[in-house]
Amino acid sequence: MGRPAEAPKPKKDTSRVQVTAAKPVAAESPRPTVKLQRDPAPAPAAAGIPAAAPAAARVTAGTSDGGGGALSLVAMVLSLAVAGYLAFLAFG
Repeated sequence: MGRPAEAPKPKKDTSRVQVTAAKPVAAESPRPTVKLQRDPAPAPAAAGIPAAAPAAARVTAGTSDGGGGALSLVAMVLSLAVAGYLAFLAFG
């Protein structure tokens, strides 16, 4: 009422704004070469002492007490019960 009417400002066209890359693309620099070193060969065993063959370390699982089988059976029964309940709700 008491204020003079102002003309609305035109909006900027933001559809073609150029976005700069976050990081400039750097040329790939050559990597330094690395020489691998081999461990020295073990000294041969003395003639009088027989060389012991290195024992392979075996890691075996212990015998199961059956708890895993019972737990999986309970999980299957529970999943079937949930599936039946959901089917009852959906097709009820």
